[in-house]
Amino acid sequence: MTTSAEAGKKPVMPPTATQVAEYLREHPEFFNEQTELVAELRIP
Repeated sequence: MTTSAEAGKKPVMPPTATQVAEYLREHPEFFNEQTELVAELRIP
């Protein structure tokens, strides 16, 4: 069921790969603060 508040919302678009890369370049501490995520990453 959609409420009237939800009906007017735009869908949220996920960030692009370029935006993610830019964010990580600007925040090199990110992975130091997200150690559990590092363990889950699979980098080819």
